[in-house]
Amino acid sequence: RRPVQAQQQRLEQELIREQKKFTAKEQTLEEQLIKLREEKQSLERSYEGNMDASLKMELETKEAAVQKLQSEMESMKSNFAKSKATLVSRINTLKKDLELAGSTT
Repeated sequence: RRPVQAQQQRLEQELIREQKKFTAKEQTLEEQLIKLREEKQSLERSYEGNMDASLKMELETKEAAVQKLQSEMESMKSNFAKSKATLVSRINTLKKDLELAGSTT
């Protein structure tokens, strides 16, 4: 019974660590995304109606960077959700094992 509880606590701590890492990374990506969008809007405003080919390319590059960052964030969120679901499932299995062990004593 003790080893199962210890394993459950380790998994719960791992889940908390993963959540913290995810939140920090998500915040960093959000900040980068905001900065990129602001740069893009600034470019658009400063050259309204006066678009030359090089500026158009610069804007397209910014837009591509925004898209790439958004895609990276979606992928990261998806991966985190999967890993969180796995940990939660393992924790719940251990809790059931503990309850069964407790009811047989």
